[in-house]
Amino acid sequence: MTGKQLDLSLPPAARNTDPATSHAAEAATNRSGSRARQCAEILELVRLNPGRLVSELAEMQDKLTRNGLAKRVSDLVNTGRCYYGNPSRDLSTGRQCNTVWPTTERKRQ
Repeated sequence: MTGKQLDLSLPPAARNTDPATSHAAEAATNRSGSRARQCAEILELVRLNPGRLVSELAEMQDKLTRNGLAKRVSDLVNTGRCYYGNPSRDLSTGRQCNTVWPTTERKRQ
């Protein structure tokens, strides 16, 4: 994965109702650049493996947990870099889950 930083404005990760520690953690990951770096790495992973489930993407890398990866995918969806496609059955849970697709420059405009 590239490690390049994405030029994007990330939405708040902590809700207004979250404790102060969540806001402090968000500020730290934003300040260090790790959130943007993780987004760039996950975007590259999605581009190389379009249409996969978050659980499948999580198994393809070793830097983030499944939940951590899901948070970055959510950031990418909220900023228009990715979108959720048709659901597919997650073989590990048996539940229907959305597939994740990269958004083309053309589609974002």
